Amino acid sequence: MEKNLRSRHPAVSALLFLIIVLLQACTGKPDGAAMQPDISLSEEEQLYRAYVDSALSRNSAGFLSRLDSVLPAKFRDDYRIIGYRQFLQGYKAYKKGNKAAAAQLFHRMLHYAKVDTARDYDLITLKESALVRIQMDSSVGAGTFALLVPVMQLNERQGTRSRFRWWTYNLAAEISFRAGDPNRASQFLDVSQQAFADTGDYSVRAQFMSQHSRIASAMDDFRKALYYEDSAYALAKKAGDENMMAISTAAKGVLYIRMGDRAKGYALQNEAFELKKKLQTPDLAQEYLNMAYSHYDEQDFTGALKYARAAQAIAESKKDEEAKFRTYEELAKIYRSLKEYDSAFNYLIMAFNTSERISAMQKREELAALDLNYNLRQQKQRTEQLSLQNKSQATILKQQRFLIFAFGFSLLVSVLLAYVFIRQRKLRAANESMELEQRLLRSQMDPHFIFNTLSSLQGFIRNDEKDKSIRYLNQFARLLRVSLENSRESFVSLEKEVDGLKNYLSLQYMRFENLFDYHIGLYEGYDEDEILIPPMLIQPFVENAIQYGVQNLSSKGHIEVGIERMDGILRCTIEDNGNGMQPRVTGSGKQSLSTYITRERLELLSKNTGKKADLRIIDKASEGKGKGILVIMDIPYLINGKA
Repeated sequence: MEKNLRSRHPAVSALLFLIIVLLQACTGKPDGAAMQPDISLSEEEQLYRAYVDSALSRNSAGFLSRLDSVLPAKFRDDYRIIGYRQFLQGYKAYKKGNKAAAAQLFHRMLHYAKVDTARDYDLITLKESALVRIQMDSSVGAGTFALLVPVMQLNERQGTRSRFRWWTYNLAAEISFRAGDPNRASQFLDVSQQAFADTGDYSVRAQFMSQHSRIASAMDDFRKALYYEDSAYALAKKAGDENMMAISTAAKGVLYIRMGDRAKGYALQNEAFELKKKLQTPDLAQEYLNMAYSHYDEQDFTGALKYARAAQAIAESKKDEEAKFRTYEELAKIYRSLKEYDSAFNYLIMAFNTSERISAMQKREELAALDLNYNLRQQKQRTEQLSLQNKSQATILKQQRFLIFAFGFSLLVSVLLAYVFIRQRKLRAANESMELEQRLLRSQMDPHFIFNTLSSLQGFIRNDEKDKSIRYLNQFARLLRVSLENSRESFVSLEKEVDGLKNYLSLQYMRFENLFDYHIGLYEGYDEDEILIPPMLIQPFVENAIQYGVQNLSSKGHIEVGIERMDGILRCTIEDNGNGMQPRVTGSGKQSLSTYITRERLELLSKNTGKKADLRIIDKASEGKGKGILVIMDIPYLINGKA
C-alpha cells in the first residue's frame, strides 16, 4: 500500500465514524447470511452470483481465463442477467490490464434499466465498487472515498445488504490505508471480514490476516503484525497456497528487518524469493528488485546490480512499464554508487522516458473514460427524450383541447429543462476536458530546459568535474521526481511546491554559474501548515524571469520570490531586475500561453473555492520602481481538502 498520501479530511472522517456507528448499531441478521442463496431469485441468477463470487475470490485467475467457456451461450434477456455478464466480462478485462474496456462494460451495467434499489442492490454494489477499483489505480483521495459512501449507505439499510458488500468495505480499507489512516482502515477491514461468510477457504482467511498485518505494520506495531503474518502463513500452508506462503514469508522478512534482526529478515526474503522464482509468479520482476534493494542496503552493489539487471530483463520482456520505471531508477542509483556515471546517466534518462510513457497512458485512459461517460449520458438522454415523445403523442390522441393545451405547456417546459440539462452537462464536460488538458500540460517539462540541462551535465562529465556532476545529477533527479509526482495531483502541499521551486532555482543557478542570485522569502511556519494549492503555478513565472529577465543582463541578475499567507489566499510575488517588458521576437508565444493557462487555472480555482484569485504582471519601470518585472499572484488555497 502506498504511504505518501497523508491528507486528512475532518468531514470525511466524521462521516466514516457515523457509518461505523450505524453498522455497529444494526441488529439485523448476521452478515454471513448475505452469502446464503436467496430463494426469491431464479436459479439462473443464483448461478451468475456464484460466478461473481469466483471472480472476486483470491485465486480467480484460473476461473477468469476460462470465463468465455463457462458463461452460458444462451441466457434470459433480462437486465439483471445482462448486468452480471457485463460485470464478469469487465472484471476479466480489468485483470488483463484493459481498464478502458473494463470501465465501458461497468458503466453499461443497469444503464438502460429503471433501477430499483430494493431489488438491484447487488448489481449497484458491484458496479460502483468496480468503478472505484479502476479509479484507485490512478489516484486515491477524498473524492475516491466519496464515490463509495452512497454504496455503503445503501448496504447499511435493512433489506438491501449485498452479498458483495465485503468487497466494498475492503476497498474502503485500502483507500483509508493509502490516505494514511490505518486505524480507519482496520475498522473497515473488520467489517469486510465479518461480511464475508466463512466458507472454510483458508486462502481467503490468510489474505485477511495478511491485510491486518500490513495495517499493524503501518502503526509500527511490528509484534502484532508478525503475529498476523504467522497466522496468514499457517492458513496458507493449510490451504496448500504456495503463492500466499511466499507473500507471507516476504512480509515477515520485512518485519524482522524493521525490528532490527536483519540476518533473519534477509534469510526470509531469500526464502520467499526462491519460492516465487519456482512458482514464476506474475510479480517476479518486483521480487528480483526487492532482492536488489536488500543487497544495496548491505552495500553489496555488485549483488544488487545482478538482481536489478534480472528484474530489467523480466520487466522488458513483459513490457511492464511500471516495473521498468522502478528498475531503471534502481539501476541508476546502483551505478551512481559504483561511480559509473555514464551508465547512471543513461538509466536515469531511460527512467524519465518510461515515466513519460506511463503518464501519457494514464492521460489517455482518463480521456477515454471522460469520452465514454459523455457518450453514455448522451445515449441515455436520447432514449429518455424518445420515450417522452412517444408518451406525449399517445396523450394527444386521448385528450381533448384542454389536455392538448396542457400537453403543449408540458412539452415546452420539458424542452426548456432538457436544454438547461444538456447545457449543464456540456459545460461540465468542457470543464473536465479543460482540467485534463491542464493536467497534461502540467505533466510536461520544457524540452529545451531538459536538453540544456543534460547538455550542461555532459559538459561537467567531459571536463572531469565529478563532484559537480554528481551534485548536478542528484539535483536534476530530485527535480524530475518532484515534477512527476506533483503533475499527477490536482492539489499538492505548499511545502512540496516550494521544494520543487527550490530544486528548479538551484539547478538553474548551477547551470548558469553566477549569472544571477536568488532569494525565496517564506512566512514563518509555512512547512507546518496543511495548505494545498494547484501544482506548477509559480515555476512558469520564475522560468520567465530567468529566460527573459536576468539572462540577457550585462551585470549580475537577481530574482526575488516571496510567499505570504493572507485572508484565505497566498500572495506570491516574483520579481527580477531585468530589462522589463521588451518586444520579443521568439519565445513570446510560449510565455503568453503559460500566462493564459495560469489565468484559466486561477479562475477555475476561484469558482471552486469562492475566493478571489488574481494575477498582475507589472513593468517596474512604468511605475518608477526601477528595472524589471514584478508578478503578483493571489492564490486561493485549501486546508485539509476544504476551501
